[in-house]
Amino acid sequence: MNVSIAANEDSTLSVSFFGADPEWRYAPVGSLVFKQVQGGVHEISGLEIDLGETLVFREDETGEVGFAFVPLQNVALEKVAWYEGGAAQIGSLGMFLLMFLSPFIVWSLGALIRRIRKRASTTNAGSKRARRVAGIVSALNFIFLIILLLSVG
Repeated sequence: MNVSIAANEDSTLSVSFFGADPEWRYAPVGSLVFKQVQGGVHEISGLEIDLGETLVFREDETGEVGFAFVPLQNVALEKVAWYEGGAAQIGSLGMFLLMFLSPFIVWSLGALIRRIRKRASTTNAGSKRARRVAGIVSALNFIFLIILLLSVG
């Protein structure tokens, strides 16, 4: 589950789970150590969650903060790159779905426009073959994406 940690103007940190309204606030008490000043137990999707009184950070090999620890069943949080986050992953999934389904959308719109204009299709055998191959490739890519989603979860 993605967790968002953001700095506030009053030198506190706001912690929230991706997409959820509840928020916890932590104030600094030492180097990379924060104590809870607002929050407590929140219910998220039917689960009561309390991140705990203490939020501790650890630096990685480069000296940047890369890990956070909360006493919620000894949970460790790892900082991920922007492309590993949920928003980038959902955006990629949407882009691939649109790309794989676009031939079917375009062909349907083309047929509708030809029907409205009352024009006959003037396609030769080569263009029909190219459309058929493009449709097969798009369908196979779409099936692969569905199988990947079902297997990975």
